[in-house]
Amino acid sequence: MSEFDFQALDCGLGVEVTGLAADDMFDDAVLEKLVELFHEYGLIKTSIPGFGEPHQYALASAIGEVTDRAGAPGQSKTPGMQYVSNVREDGVLGKGAIHFHHDHLFYNPPLKALMLYGIEVPESGSETHFRSAIAFYDALPDDVKARVDSIGCVHLYDHTKIAAREYRDWDPAPTPGSPTDIKPWVWRDHKTGRKALLHSQSTLDFEGIERQEGIKLYQQLTAFGEAHADEICTYRHKWKPDDLIVWNNLTIAHARLPFAKEEPRTLRRTPVI
Repeated sequence: MSEFDFQALDCGLGVEVTGLAADDMFDDAVLEKLVELFHEYGLIKTSIPGFGEPHQYALASAIGEVTDRAGAPGQSKTPGMQYVSNVREDGVLGKGAIHFHHDHLFYNPPLKALMLYGIEVPESGSETHFRSAIAFYDALPDDVKARVDSIGCVHLYDHTKIAAREYRDWDPAPTPGSPTDIKPWVWRDHKTGRKALLHSQSTLDFEGIERQEGIKLYQQLTAFGEAHADEICTYRHKWKPDDLIVWNNLTIAHARLPFAKEEPRTLRRTPVI
C-alpha cells in the first residue's frame, strides 16, 4: 500500500489526493479511505499513471454498483467502462460544450457517482467545471427556495434535444423510446440532510408549476448561477493525461467547456448507482 496524502482544494469543493499508485486500487484499506474521502468531500481529484480499466472498476465498485445503463456504443468488455472520445470508433459524447447537468436524472435511481480518467487531452486545453448543487441552493433567496422546494422536474435522455438546449429549444416531444423520469428540483442528501438544487440541462418539463412559468424560473436560475458564480463553490479542472476525478453526481453538477474539436480528446467514464 502506498503512503498517500490529501488536502482540500482551494475552491472549497473536493479534495486532492497525492501519492497513489494504480495497484493501490486492489488494497481494501486504501479503498476504504478513498470512499470515506468521497463521502466527506464529494469530489476526489488525483493523478495516477497506468490507471487501467481494472483499477477503475475496483475503485468504482467500492463506492457503489457499477452500471452499464445507457452504455452502448462506447462500451468496453469491462463492465461500466465507456470512452468519452472524439477519436475512438466506440467513443460517445466526443464533441462540443455541455452545460451544467447531473447524469442519469432521467433514470430511477439516478447515479450516485461518476468517474473520469484522462487518456488523451487536447494540446490547446480541455476543462470540466464542477459546481456544488448544495452551495447553489444555499445561495438562493429565501422566496426562491420556497418556490423550487415544491417543484418536480421531468428529465429527458435525448441528445438531439439536449444539444438544442443551448438555444433554449423547449420542444416537449422527445424521440420515441427516450427515457424520462421525474426528480424533485431540490434533492435532500440522505447522509447530511442538506438540500441540493438539481438544476440540469436535461430538464424538459415540470410538475407543480405551469410549464411556461417553470421555463421562466429555470432560465432565471441559470442566470442566477452565472451571476453568482463566485458565491457558488466551483472547481475548474484543466485536464492532463492520467488525471482522475470522482464526484457525487447528486450534490455536484458538471459542465464541459468548448475545446479544439480537431485535437484528440478521450476520457474513460464509469457510472455508479
